[in-house]
Amino acid sequence: MAWMTAASIGASVGGSLISGALGGSKSAERAAKDANAASNRLQENALREAKANLSPYMNTGTAANQRLAQALGIADPEGYAPRPTRQQFEDQYLQMHYKQFGKGYNRNSDMSAVNKWVDENYNKALSDWEQGAAQYEAANPGSTGDGYLLKNFTNEDFVKDPGYQFRMDEGNKGINRASAARGGYDSGATLKALTKYNQDYASNEFGNAYNRDAANKSRDYGFLSGTSNSGQQAAGALVGAGQSAANAMSNSNMATAQQVGAYQMQNAANLNNSIQSGIGNSLYALRTAQKPTTTYDGSYDYGSSQPKPWWMS
Repeated sequence: MAWMTAASIGASVGGSLISGALGGSKSAERAAKDANAASNRLQENALREAKANLSPYMNTGTAANQRLAQALGIADPEGYAPRPTRQQFEDQYLQMHYKQFGKGYNRNSDMSAVNKWVDENYNKALSDWEQGAAQYEAANPGSTGDGYLLKNFTNEDFVKDPGYQFRMDEGNKGINRASAARGGYDSGATLKALTKYNQDYASNEFGNAYNRDAANKSRDYGFLSGTSNSGQQAAGALVGAGQSAANAMSNSNMATAQQVGAYQMQNAANLNNSIQSGIGNSLYALRTAQKPTTTYDGSYDYGSSQPKPWWMS
């Protein structure tokens, strides 16, 4: 029937309007999401590259810091359990949280309670570890490192000094050769001369050997601490890069969420307008289809086959 055809046309027109109204906003929404994903990928790639570039410095810095701790005799005892970290307890709490509430922090998360639980359990574990490490170190001397940087310079170190021993030996040889040339190699005068030389030389050379030892220790400390500091700086740079990437991705995600929200609100408004327009178009088409197609002049032949006007049907 004509009115059905008109209604179909109106519905088709309304559907086209709805499709057109939603299409533009949907395309804009997809574009915003794609742009956000691309931005996040760039940030992730930049962070990955920064980590690759800084990792060698962090690794050497960590090794130097460990060797420095051993040279100072303050390293964690070798052979004992690793020192606990706060991160271990944060991870443990996360697993408990996930099991109870599902992944992610939500309205069921109380960050003050999280930090309290983590701090209490970490501090207790660290205290227990330190007590156990002290007992282990007492039973295993040297397990925390040789500590040579903090050892006092002793006479034993002095006589082991290669420069001192070499010069002492050469001086004694010179005295013996001179005495032998005079025919008094085994004389008392030669023994007296050797004794005096050794005493005077040892007295004068001890300070030099001490200074050499101090200079060597200072050099070693400078090398190790400098390398350790380089690793610390690299770690700080990586933390900064990670924070920058996190901030950039967070800002991008927030901006995209706002854009998508605006597009969705616009979609809703467009959909509402399109539905109203579609209904109006359908009603208008239906009414148009019901209007008479033949003008009645008052002389209608009721017996003819001409269709009756709509008001006479």
